[in-house]
Amino acid sequence: MAADVPYSDNIDDVTTHEDSYRAFVELVYVAALHIANFLLALAIGAVEGHWEIALFIMAVATALSVYSLMRRAKAPLAGLTVLSLLALGAAAA
Repeated sequence: MAADVPYSDNIDDVTTHEDSYRAFVELVYVAALHIANFLLALAIGAVEGHWEIALFIMAVATALSVYSLMRRAKAPLAGLTVLSLLALGAAAA
């Protein structure tokens, strides 16, 4: 049988678990947007032939991914994803 754990230790475990879960969700969010930006950049480069724009998007996406993980900022990487979609539309036109 499992030993009874004092209530105060359970509270510490819950807060630690919640912090770990928040960090995991942020990591998944940043990784998903980073991959989306890379796929958009590859579409711009390979399909449309604008490799300069594609490399720029890849470099900025990498820098913003690191920034987002360090500062827990979600908006800059989401903004780049929107700009990448606009760049894909402009390159296709």
